[in-house]
Amino acid sequence: VLTAQSHGVADFMFAGQPAPGVPREFSARMTGTIQAEISGTHSLRLIQCGRTRVTVDGRVIIDATEGEIPRGDEFFGMASAELEGDLELSADAPAEIVIEFNSRDSTFIGGFRVGLVSTVERDLIAEAEQVARECDAAVVVVGTNDDWETEGRDRDQFDLPGDQAELIRRVAAANPKTVVIVNTGGPHALDWLDAPNATLSVGFGGQEMGDALVDVLEGSADPGGRMPYTTPARYEHTPAYLNYPGENSVVRYGEGLFIGHRWFDARHVEPAVPFGHGLSYATFEWGTPAVVAAADTALAGPIAVAVDVRNTSDRAGSDVVQVYVEPPQSVLHRPVRELKGFAKVHLGPGESTTATIELDARAFAYYDPGDADYEALASAAPVPAEGGQRHTEAGWYVEPGDYQIVVGRSAADHVHVVTVTLSGDEHRFSARHEG
Repeated sequence: VLTAQSHGVADFMFAGQPAPGVPREFSARMTGTIQAEISGTHSLRLIQCGRTRVTVDGRVIIDATEGEIPRGDEFFGMASAELEGDLELSADAPAEIVIEFNSRDSTFIGGFRVGLVSTVERDLIAEAEQVARECDAAVVVVGTNDDWETEGRDRDQFDLPGDQAELIRRVAAANPKTVVIVNTGGPHALDWLDAPNATLSVGFGGQEMGDALVDVLEGSADPGGRMPYTTPARYEHTPAYLNYPGENSVVRYGEGLFIGHRWFDARHVEPAVPFGHGLSYATFEWGTPAVVAAADTALAGPIAVAVDVRNTSDRAGSDVVQVYVEPPQSVLHRPVRELKGFAKVHLGPGESTTATIELDARAFAYYDPGDADYEALASAAPVPAEGGQRHTEAGWYVEPGDYQIVVGRSAADHVHVVTVTLSGDEHRFSARHEG
């Protein structure tokens, strides 16, 4: 016996040698107990990289040890399609499950996943509604897991899986004090966002997420995070919508630099939740930013942006001062504004501090790969070549002009805007310049 655990899904996967001293070709027998939550018909389901037999109380439910089995999408496309078998279970009587596995026919990855789902007809959302009506407050946890989000492939849909959006709406209608916890690894549809009283994004917080979540919900910890991406109001608003999934095995990254908030800013599209958004149980007041009004394009030293922050509430909390830079018109097509720095502050009731964000040369520069072949191509062209400005050398360039320093709480919530003028000639750093 190598290990023993209690879990709702039997998930066994390995790459190469499964464990020290175990050969690449081996057999394993695993036993456990099934405790059904409700009596009735259940569906036992299996995917495998290898050969597997599953019995319950001595009866074979799935035998996938022989024959050709179609391949599915799991285990990075190396596992079989899902196999299933029905069985009757009683909530009053635990059942013994035995999983026999042989690594025969497995490739680089071997293993299996066995799960169980009740097929008894229940209106689970109606049950949740009834519980919500009887409670002082309702907490609805929705999201995904590694069945839906994983490395090696893209998600299949923008909406939350299943009927989770309907669950949110109906529970929120049953109890006005409903809090929704969104546990996902990336943006999902939030067309239900106006239904609950509050929404908290936790983003796969790891093994201590449960304890941390309780601390935030009951108020001993501040929900001080900020959105690390932009959540669009519609899937069609995403930057890659016209390019993904591509054609003829080619995906064109046509959005270029215009990803995240940079796309939404350039297109004047209002997202469901902007990049950088987040709230606190505390409230804060920001002073006018202190920043040098002028500098040279060479930017020998950083430009500091200093913002006084005061906690105006009666409890401790955290706030995040974000600094975006809007460049003047440039030789290349640049984003409207880009995040160039931020500072997070933690303050007790009535406390104050100064958040300082330093902007180095890279905060004002853009990279141009250059057009070294323009002169040769233009001289050989049968018709006049297009004019306009261009660089022939690759490098990081800082252009003179007025730069808007936007101090905000998110990419869309701008508190202060200060102008910094860079004078002198256009300045080029080497292609390997690190700022």
